[in-house]
Amino acid sequence: MILGGLFLYFKSKPDQGEVACNAAFDAGNKAVMAKDIAGARSHALLANGVCVGGSRSKAQSLQAAIDAAESSSSSCLRSFRTIDSYLDDHKLGSAREALNQLSSTCSAEPDAAEERKKLGAAVAAAQTAQATLRTALDANNLAGAKTAYVQLGGLNRENPDLASLKSELDQLTAAAAAAAEPPPAAPAPEPVPVPVPVQAAVPTPARTVETPRGLTLPPPDRTAGRRPDADSGASVKAEMAAGFLRDAENALAQRKFDAARTYVDSARRMDPNNPRLDSLTQQIRDREHQILQQETIIR
Repeated sequence: MILGGLFLYFKSKPDQGEVACNAAFDAGNKAVMAKDIAGARSHALLANGVCVGGSRSKAQSLQAAIDAAESSSSSCLRSFRTIDSYLDDHKLGSAREALNQLSSTCSAEPDAAEERKKLGAAVAAAQTAQATLRTALDANNLAGAKTAYVQLGGLNRENPDLASLKSELDQLTAAAAAAAEPPPAAPAPEPVPVPVPVQAAVPTPARTVETPRGLTLPPPDRTAGRRPDADSGASVKAEMAAGFLRDAENALAQRKFDAARTYVDSARRMDPNNPRLDSLTQQIRDREHQILQQETIIR
């Protein structure tokens, strides 16, 4: 009877290897659920050593779960880096679209919530700049409108309203330039003829003017009485063009390439013959190309 009891005890007693296999399997799955990939790998290594025979499938199942978690984590990480790149480039539309295309697994990540928070702050700042620009345009405040437009372009390069707002800004700039030109002179009234009584012609002796020998008379002054209106208008436009070019150089120094091109276009309308236009346009193109190449190499 005693021997029968011992036989039943040892028969029902679990194998120590199976116990260790189950423990490693359970701990590894918990680490995977907690996104502790390093811990999960340690438990998988242990399971691979103790899970033998029929328990071998548990070690294989744990390893497959780790591989799937690593693949998902890598995919999410690439997506988050892409969204960060869009936000750094102030491409808010592209960042929003990338967030919307995240998988359900990536969307549940804390990094996804952080990206949404950064996008919301960027959108709010762009909306504030656009409201400021709208107010300045409605008030015909050219200086304030120019500043707000540059800010808006720097905050959201993909704003769908940029083209129409630039058109309004150009119209306001042209109106300011026209207002700075002097008004055209009014034509002088035609003299009213006055009848003159006819008198008998009386011959008068012709007068002669003697000029000392060797004396050269100065040429008549042909500039006397000339109106400076045309020169004044051209000078005002040249000064406005110079101001736009200074704004373009400042924007280029801050890597605001779209704003720099906008200032150059405004300067070209004011003074199309300015010798700095082509060289500054080339500088903007070269600098932007250099920055894009550097970002491509880094990525």
